[in-house]
Amino acid sequence: MVALEDIRSDHDKYDIVISDIRMPLMNGYELAKEILQLNNQIILLIVTAVSNLKDIKGYDHNLPVLSKPFMINELLEFINKHNHMRVNTLQNTMSKQPMNVV
Repeated sequence: MVALEDIRSDHDKYDIVISDIRMPLMNGYELAKEILQLNNQIILLIVTAVSNLKDIKGYDHNLPVLSKPFMINELLEFINKHNHMRVNTLQNTMSKQPMNVV
């Protein structure tokens, strides 16, 4: 998985990782577990259209989940609600520098 390899090569450059639950090689929970072993300061948000998350391998009720579809303002509110990052900090980061997206 390209995203995981990039995070492994330089995990300190990431502040937040947003992942879908369903992916071809591993699911979002499995990815989150790998990432947290590398750097437990990375903020993880899982997005999904799956209705019953408990059926997903590696289910972790501690990881915040945002249901799809959603608007960008809902994503920012979700991040703020979970006290992971202030909305204005994320907005400033997004407007002033390129984001690493894999």
